[in-house]
Amino acid sequence: MNTLWYTDGTDRRQFEGRKDIPCRVAMIEDDYRVLMGRVMDMAGSIRYYNLKNQPEGYWRELFRYQPLAILSEIERTDIHELENRFLKSGRRQPEMMLKLAKELMGRLDDWELRLVYYPLLQLAKDLSSRTKFRLPEEKDELKKSFYALLGTVRKLQVNYERYREEIRTCGENDPAAALLDSFLRNYEEIANRFNARWQTWPDFYFREILHAGCRGIVPDRVWLSVVRVPGSGCVVIPEATAFVAGKNKGGGAVCYRSVEEVVVEDMKLAQLRSFFQEKDGERYPAARLGFVTAISQNTIDLEDIGDHQKLFGEASDSRLEMGLMICSSMLLLREGRRRLTVSFYLTEEGSGYFQKILNQVTEGAEEKSGESVVKLLKDAFCLDITTGSGWERIEEYVATFRDEQCISLLFCLDKEFPATASGDISLHGVQTQWPVLRIRMNPEAWLFPYSWMSAVKCNRVKLNVEVAGLSTLKLYNNIGELDTSTPFYPFGVQPARGAQVVFGSYEMAVKPLQKVNLYCKWLQLPSGPEGFYGHYREYGQQIDNYSFRVRTEWLDGKKWKSDQVGIQGLFGSPGDGYSTAKGALPEESRVSWSPDGNIPVAGGNEDRYAYGMSSSGFFRMVLDEPEMGFGHALYHTLFAEVMIANAHRKRPLPAPVLPVSPLIESVEVSYESEEELYFTAGQNRGNIRLFYMDSMGFSTLESIGSDAPFYLAKRLGEAGNLLFGFTKAVGIDRIRFFVDIAAVRQEIDLRDDERQNLSPVWYIRQKENWIRLTPDALVRDTTGGFISSGIVELLLPVPVAEDWLDENGIFWLGAQFGCDVIKQVAVKGFYTNVVEAVLDTDTVDSDWEWDGELPEGTITAAVRNIPGVADIRQIVSGKGGRKEEDEETLKIRMIHRIRHRNRVVTPRDFEDRIMEQFPQVAKVKCLPGLDSKYMNRQGIVTLAVVPRLQNGVGFPLCTHDLLLEIERFLQPLAGAFVQVDAINPLYEEMKVRCNIGIGPGWSAAETILRLRRRIDDLIVPWKNSDGIPVFGYRFGLQELKNRIMEDEGVSVLHGLSVLQVCREGRKLYRLGEVGDQSDGDQKIGASCAWGIPVPAPVHLIRTDKEDIWRPEAGIGEIGVEETFIIR
Repeated sequence: MNTLWYTDGTDRRQFEGRKDIPCRVAMIEDDYRVLMGRVMDMAGSIRYYNLKNQPEGYWRELFRYQPLAILSEIERTDIHELENRFLKSGRRQPEMMLKLAKELMGRLDDWELRLVYYPLLQLAKDLSSRTKFRLPEEKDELKKSFYALLGTVRKLQVNYERYREEIRTCGENDPAAALLDSFLRNYEEIANRFNARWQTWPDFYFREILHAGCRGIVPDRVWLSVVRVPGSGCVVIPEATAFVAGKNKGGGAVCYRSVEEVVVEDMKLAQLRSFFQEKDGERYPAARLGFVTAISQNTIDLEDIGDHQKLFGEASDSRLEMGLMICSSMLLLREGRRRLTVSFYLTEEGSGYFQKILNQVTEGAEEKSGESVVKLLKDAFCLDITTGSGWERIEEYVATFRDEQCISLLFCLDKEFPATASGDISLHGVQTQWPVLRIRMNPEAWLFPYSWMSAVKCNRVKLNVEVAGLSTLKLYNNIGELDTSTPFYPFGVQPARGAQVVFGSYEMAVKPLQKVNLYCKWLQLPSGPEGFYGHYREYGQQIDNYSFRVRTEWLDGKKWKSDQVGIQGLFGSPGDGYSTAKGALPEESRVSWSPDGNIPVAGGNEDRYAYGMSSSGFFRMVLDEPEMGFGHALYHTLFAEVMIANAHRKRPLPAPVLPVSPLIESVEVSYESEEELYFTAGQNRGNIRLFYMDSMGFSTLESIGSDAPFYLAKRLGEAGNLLFGFTKAVGIDRIRFFVDIAAVRQEIDLRDDERQNLSPVWYIRQKENWIRLTPDALVRDTTGGFISSGIVELLLPVPVAEDWLDENGIFWLGAQFGCDVIKQVAVKGFYTNVVEAVLDTDTVDSDWEWDGELPEGTITAAVRNIPGVADIRQIVSGKGGRKEEDEETLKIRMIHRIRHRNRVVTPRDFEDRIMEQFPQVAKVKCLPGLDSKYMNRQGIVTLAVVPRLQNGVGFPLCTHDLLLEIERFLQPLAGAFVQVDAINPLYEEMKVRCNIGIGPGWSAAETILRLRRRIDDLIVPWKNSDGIPVFGYRFGLQELKNRIMEDEGVSVLHGLSVLQVCREGRKLYRLGEVGDQSDGDQKIGASCAWGIPVPAPVHLIRTDKEDIWRPEAGIGEIGVEETFIIR
């Protein structure tokens, strides 16, 4: 099997050169050499008799000493068989080597001895003058001696014709031998004439028996890009429009004609973005679980794609930030101590899947079941919220999974945390009415959460808010609005029963409140140990600390409604834990409201939020007890009565003390609010809005509808997403573009399940949301799911509207891919306004040079000028064409057809069938039983295919569709038990590493440049000839040394080695190095039978001193993905 490494396969020249092998039909043998050999063989079995009619010997003995017989023996000696026997015996039975060498030397001595009677013959002279020696017993020396003997025989065989002519004319021939010679020459001449009559038999057989005829021309198809003149009207290219591809014999145009009518639009593909999932094999435990580790995003420069550029698969420094955004009035949190809980309630299916994920994490990460959920959630997210200065990071949060269905995020904002604010496009990239909470997936999390978030559905979201220390309030009493920046009289200077205080906050008014507490810090309260009881003792009203009670109400539709708490103490109530009826008064008191979400949320802007203007959003406490209020009116009566009474008394009655006018120094509010949103049909959305934050570069948000459960993360294609941005698309209802796919080094190998999942799912972006197109919208896709060049055509449900465009006037089309093979695809270009044209065979004659595929860029104009068209360019080479067959080509095809009989059995059968069927193939090598994918597939036949290289740039690579077409062609011929795998050659880079000395007067830079050319020419000698790679090619390390030392500028070579990355398995590579320390003249070549050595882009040629040279390459001399591979 190792011999496959050193074979080269079949190229086009060899295939076509085999036409002469069976053309001469020899019905009877007419070769003198063969005839003489047969006579001698027959003479060895024919007896002759003496005069007594008794057998005495064989006829061959009579010719034993005849020069012609000896010459025939020399000519029939098979030196290749002798060499093979000698080499095989050297491996198995070394003692046989000496025996074979003695046998060959004995033959030469025997021939010389038998020619002793003909010393004047040149044959005798050459035998006698040969170098004679004794055979050594040492193996290497014996091998040299044996090959010297073979060389002597080979030299005699080369001069056969000269020896035979001399023997025939020397006059010393025996009459019997001369008679035999004359007979054979006459027979040869007669046989030649007889065989000549059959020379036309192949043509007769082809035409009359097989009825073979020359195959006609097969037209190829090309794609043309058409550029419209700016400002021109409607431009239509009719069907059968002719385009010029060249000139025929008569001077007329060779034409390609369009196959359908095409309308040239102003629409242009302006942007292309790609998003794809990364799975880093070095990230634990994601690698073990097969989870996504990041979402990468790339922007493909359509103006500078270069030779090709991959759509997906290459890790990018730009990561897509994914997650959710919650916009709600509940997030308006301006001051105080703020506590927020966000709860996501999973569907039954989503909860079961999350539990399954937890089990996988527990097993895969070897964690305890209780610890896995903590590790999974504790750093899964990064939280940010909008403030007046931008996005503010929430440093700490607590994530839990409770009740087997709810994922909760709890965080607190302290007093120093800035006030939240509505989203501002200039600060936050989004424009919203309310503040926004951003829940981003943490790329540095222990386990990046995309894999489970994109698979788990949620049907309910709840927000819980608790705020304490809210002091920015609007307060009103019976007189008007109060200034809370200084102490104020809440019920007026002389508060009476029925006096009221109204307060509110816009922050609270826009929330569905559950509880509200008003905390007041009082001034001017009685300071005595008995509080109000001691202060109002002389009033005779049985007043104590609990006597002052207020009625709590809240505003609804500009009407006050009583709160369910009812009447409560203004300065405390029994059992509250901080006050007594007859004790000292506390400085602070609390009044509570419990609306339980029954208060309508205030509408309108904050500018219109004011008491008297707003229909809701305010709270009131009315002084309801005692009857005397704070006693100001009663005080005047009592004071007058005491004064009158004291006028008639020796012992005056104590005058009542002045009534209290309570003064509030400061006021704070705490509240609790709760709101939830059900994601089912017909539910009220409330004030909560959810968005996917993976806007893919868009400033607007993608809203999540509330009519059905949603995934916690926007689901991207398993392989990736492509976004196509089109300009001037308004009014267009048909999207049509051509994709030019580049050939890749590693061909795309598809499993059966992948073939069914190749086609992408298409979306269009309308306003803020992506709308999935139905399968019927795809009119045509000849790309096979973007794995081969072709056209994509989509019919939109309605024409593109103005409000579909983004802020830059771009309409977006999305493609979601589910098969990982798309990550191998590289593109060369995207084109709108394309025309498919086919060769008009009526315009072709024999003088037009065409090999079945029109080279790219040949067509640049139409036969007739097309109004409104500025430029026409052929963007890809023709495909599917074949030249008209001539007689010589027919002969080649039929010769091979007779040999393989339309079957593929031997390696040559596979190679010949490909060369015959696919004229675009330059070389093919069949490797039966070798699996290039290292999958141990049984019955595998690997075919390394080299296409023609049209522009001479790079190394020839087949496109995926050509390889697939070869497999589809050969598989039915090979049978069900054979699996055909057509592949591209593996181009293995060889990097030469050396340290040289520069001779006096020579430029180091120029010398290094020359050396690089010399080295490249040695590694790829075929590059400067026919440009067809050579399989099995190897070069020697000594030969490389000689090439370097042959340069005039090199004075000395301090060290030399060759670096090569060798593939040893499906994902296993080895860095090989062959250098001066290697034994013997090492041969350097590809590491596999389908490999071809090629030079690395840069060789490591140094001009350091000898003592700096290191025999082995170091890390500083190897590069990632070149000679150093990380997997």
